[in-house]
Amino acid sequence: MSELPISDSQLVAFVIALFASLAIVFSQRFHGKYTHDLQSGVQRAHTLPTPRIGGVAIFFAVLCATPLTEQGAQDILYPTILASVPAFLFGLAEDITKHVSAMSRLLATMASGAVAWYLTGISLTSVGVPILDHLLGFTVISVLFTAFAIAGVANAVNLIDGYNGIASGFVIFSLLSLASVASNAGDVSLQQCALLCAAAFAGFFLLNWPWGRLFMGDSGAYMGGFAVAWFCVLLCQRNETVSPFTAILICVHPITETIFTVWRRVKDGQTLGQPDSLHLHNLIFAQVLKLVSPRKRLANPISGLLIGLLSVPSAVLAPYIYQSALACLGLTLAFVVFYTLTYFAVESSFRSIDLPP
Repeated sequence: MSELPISDSQLVAFVIALFASLAIVFSQRFHGKYTHDLQSGVQRAHTLPTPRIGGVAIFFAVLCATPLTEQGAQDILYPTILASVPAFLFGLAEDITKHVSAMSRLLATMASGAVAWYLTGISLTSVGVPILDHLLGFTVISVLFTAFAIAGVANAVNLIDGYNGIASGFVIFSLLSLASVASNAGDVSLQQCALLCAAAFAGFFLLNWPWGRLFMGDSGAYMGGFAVAWFCVLLCQRNETVSPFTAILICVHPITETIFTVWRRVKDGQTLGQPDSLHLHNLIFAQVLKLVSPRKRLANPISGLLIGLLSVPSAVLAPYIYQSALACLGLTLAFVVFYTLTYFAVESSFRSIDLPP
């Protein structure tokens, strides 16, 4: 990726997110009754009750740092922040109550996409597929497609949020990649926006990895997924030299995980919204757990690091091939093949394993 400058606003976002995250951790005895992610559950791998409202620190940091950016960046960030509110609030409600339905959260993330269009007038009008591009010429179809795509990415980021650093790492790598592509395309304002959001997530990341003192929860996952998806939309719509397939390449990890999970659950006759312990990160965790035993505490951060690295190749390569639809599509397919082969290589040994609570 090209060299990316650090501005005062990005440094402020990082510092505020870090200190806000620390404040949440040190004050958990007052709010833990409502905000703790307990150890019970099929997908739980942490050993202590942990606050899952890191998204609050991230949102607060982005909001506070935005006034320090240049006008062009503010024109992007303020609508982005406002549009993210439905997804953020429904995610936060789930973090606190644990009783918000998956459908409600999906609709909330779609609403964020629709609000983003309402505030900016921007939606996907071309994705590089002639038949679909014709349909996207109709505003209603374009808005619905954009809202669904944004919701898909936001919920996909939440889906991969299984172990320390996976989801937040993906968001950071993706935003840095988007910033680099925007820089190469001459879109300085969007570059600054992506870097500011990446800085906020980086401040939280220090509390999330390696030891998982704080989780970003659904609120942080939805906010991060929304930011990545919306910036992808803006990147493609604002810059004709950027292939729409660049966005798919940057988001290929959570998208692949989501599609693969849907296929797997349909094949096995499972309910789509029912959580299970057969995601790739669960299977990798089970294998790492055996390797590091009896030092079981290391299994979570090591698994997060290994799965998080899946996001690196596409993030690094996208700024170099963003103008070529064929290259982006080829690398996307290569990732899907690699993911599928990796999954089946470890799945047979661990399909019936009971992960520790």
